[in-house]
Order: sequence, then C-alpha cells, then structure tokens
Amino acid sequence: MQDVLRSVTNTAALGRAATNIGIPVAQLSRWQLAAQRYAGGSAEATAGSINGLEQQVQQFRVTGQMSPALVALARLGGSPYASMQSNLLTLAHAFHHMSPAAALKFGSILGLDTGTINLLEQGRAAVAAHLRAVSPDAVTRAQTQAMIKLQTAFAGVTQAAESLGRVLLADIAPGLTRMAHIMRDVLEGNWSQLNKDLHPPGYKSASAAAAANRAALNPQGWANTPEGRFLQSFFMNNNPGNIRHRNANGTWSLNSYPSRRAGMRAMSTLLESYPKRYGADTVASIIPIWNGHGKNDPAYIKNVSNWTGYGPNQPLNLRDPMVRDNLMAAMIRQEHGKRTSPFQVQALLSARRPGLSPRVNDTLNLLRGAQMARMSMIHAESNHAETHIGHVTINTQSRDPHRVASAIRNIGTPSAHAMQANAGLR
Repeated sequence: MQDVLRSVTNTAALGRAATNIGIPVAQLSRWQLAAQRYAGGSAEATAGSINGLEQQVQQFRVTGQMSPALVALARLGGSPYASMQSNLLTLAHAFHHMSPAAALKFGSILGLDTGTINLLEQGRAAVAAHLRAVSPDAVTRAQTQAMIKLQTAFAGVTQAAESLGRVLLADIAPGLTRMAHIMRDVLEGNWSQLNKDLHPPGYKSASAAAAANRAALNPQGWANTPEGRFLQSFFMNNNPGNIRHRNANGTWSLNSYPSRRAGMRAMSTLLESYPKRYGADTVASIIPIWNGHGKNDPAYIKNVSNWTGYGPNQPLNLRDPMVRDNLMAAMIRQEHGKRTSPFQVQALLSARRPGLSPRVNDTLNLLRGAQMARMSMIHAESNHAETHIGHVTINTQSRDPHRVASAIRNIGTPSAHAMQANAGLR
C-alpha cells in the first residue's frame, strides 16, 4: 500500500512540476528517467534543475535582464527564446567537448544538479538515444491527471478520517483522562487521591438520595428487593452460583467467599464433582440437585437448556472447562436474572494473566471488579462504615478505609485470602 501511495504522489507531483515549468509531462519524465538510468541522478533533482533554468528564462522574458545563468547559456550556444528541450541538447553538445571540471563549473552556474550534468556530458547523440530508450516508460499527461484526481480523493478521505478522529477523541478525552488518573493512583498506591478521582462532585449525596428512594419504594429495605438480593449475593458474598450450606440451625444459608474468583472457582469445582458425587451429568439431573436439593424446576431446566444449547438429557463432559463455563453462565443468569457470558466466567476464573507482574494483575482485577459492579450501590446500615470505590459501595464493620482499599487491591492474588472450605456445599 505504501508503494502505491508513493507512486500516486510522485506521478501527481510530476504532472504539477511539468505544468509549472511549462513543458510536456512526457518530456520532463523522459529527462528524469534518463538521468536516473544512465547518470545516477534522481527524478526530483533533475526536475528541480530544469525548473530552475526555466525560471531564469521566464524572468528574462519579463524583465529583459540576463542572469549569470542565462549569460552562461548564451556563451554555450543556447538561447532564452529556444525551447527547454533544444537548450538541454545544446548544453549536452557543449559539455561533451569540454573537460569534466569545466562542465561542472558551467553546470553549477546554470543551477544544474550533478546527475543532470553527468547525463549532458555524454554528448548530444548519446542523450538523444537515452531519451528514445526510456520513452516507453515515460509518464503521460493522462496518467498524471488521473493520479492528481486520486490524490485529491485520498486527501479528502484522510482529512475526513482525521476530523472524525478528533471529534471522537474530544468526546472521550475526559473519560480517558480520568482513567489515566485512576490507573496512576492505583499503581502508586495513592488511595486517598483514588477516592477523589473516582468520586464525581455530589457523589455521596446522590448515593444517599438513591438509597432513600429505594427504601421508600420498599419499606422492608432495599436488600430485600431482587436487585438488592442479586448484589448481596454476587458482590458482597462473592457467590455467583448461590451455593448454600446447612447452618447450625439446620437451615440452608448462602456461602460467602473472599473474592468473586473464589466463588466462581467453588461453583466450577462443585459442578465438576456432580457426575461422580451424584451421577448427574445432564442439565435435567444437575438442576434439581442444585436448585432446592432435589426439587425439580422445569422452568430452570428449560432456560439453562435454551441458553447453553445443551439438550435437557444430553450427557455433558463436566471435566471440560468450556462446558462448565457455558453451563455456569446460564445458571448464574437463572440464579440472578443477569445475563452472563461464558467469556465473563472464564475471565473471573482466570483473574491473573500469565506474564504480567502482580501489581499489573491486581490493577486489572480492581478495574474489572469496578466495571462488573457498575451502577451498583449497596445501602449500608447506620452502624457500618462505607468505603466508596468508583460506583461500588462496600459495607464493612471496619472503619479504616485505607485498610479496606488495600484489601481490595489484593483481590485475586493467591495469598490474599484462604479459600473458604466447601464443606456442606449443595
């Protein structure tokens, strides 16, 4: 593509140069090709030499004053009234019959480049033969006109793309700037500044107003609403599968895990054990055990079957992580009413990326957690302290926000928490 663009640019430039000099495009192209092929010159330098000499001629025709270059041209047999082609061939005859040093001296006075001088030193007959030899490869006027149009079109597309890019960047610049500040704060461990960067003006008052509205709509408290229960289970308990255990009173209670990754891994491990533990390897046999400990739920089975594409009685290889990821995504969606993809499940299970430093992994986990918890705020009781991280409100008995922030920073690290025992998992 670069070669194509270079060819378009060079051909268009040749057409414009020929127009400025006042000679046919094909003629200028032949001189350029001859200087390149037979004298080691360059197309640009040859065009510049010819253009410079032509400017001297045009100045004489307007003012009547002979410049040193035109005086030298006249001494060598040329004329400001002759064509450029004729003057160059006349110079070729003169240069061929003088020493190389003299030719270089006269060529410098005339403003010619070394390649053009070397070409002219070969003599009139040789130069004329060279021009004939390169004639089939010369650029035509029609070609330059086509390339000029194409270059104009390319320029229009490029300018439109740059304009669109500026508009898009201007729109997202504030967000990118804020993200850069957040990344800086996390990498530097500057948690007090992180709180400031994450909190827009009026954040706390807006949060309090939202909590008051939720409480007004539901006198029993927002935690008892479907959204509240979802956030309570998924974000506070880190229990996407709603895994339960039997407590001391004999009732079933939700498990709590130190991180969402730990909760997701517990769900994956539990599903993998079902064929051996319960002889359950189909959607129709897994769901009754998972949901209500033996209670059949046709709607649950139907939804999971539809979302996964697995038939209700299709045997599943639960040792295959991809099968488990697909099944877990559908079950989480059924449990919480929130659409979840197998990719999200895999991302949580593989929270730490190989090849990245622990600090970078921790940063990714923090940002991933903030993204997944977007627009979610959990109302705290009056005797609980609150630590705000972006759009997530974490309720904790601890009144030390720096300690809480430090704990969040370590989410996903193997040493952060010991995984809660899975004894009594349903």
